[in-house]
Amino acid sequence: MVRRTVTALLLIVTILPAVYFGGVLYFLYMCIFVVTAAVEYVHIFQITKFEPSLPLTVGGTLLILFIRTFMPAWSELTFAGLILLAMTVHIFAYERGRDQAALDFVLAVIGAPDHVRP
Repeated sequence: MVRRTVTALLLIVTILPAVYFGGVLYFLYMCIFVVTAAVEYVHIFQITKFEPSLPLTVGGTLLILFIRTFMPAWSELTFAGLILLAMTVHIFAYERGRDQAALDFVLAVIGAPDHVRP
């Protein structure tokens, strides 16, 4: 319990300047949390024998966060492009013999945070 309390206090101390100053500092702070969550998401499914693309999910997460923060008018086009890229990657995986490539594709697309607005 003490360890969790200390961790919570450290997070509060580090997030307060990010919230107060906003801008790039807040964006970087949110990127750390969301990208860490995306990596954990992919690792959880890899343990269960699924293979969502780690570079595609994490890279797509970073790209979507960046676009939504700094160029919001391009967010729908970016997300559509990432879906097509994920589809291409997993079609090639299917052609190489991965019989669960469609499920891997769905997991990769769901892992990208299309609804996150830092």
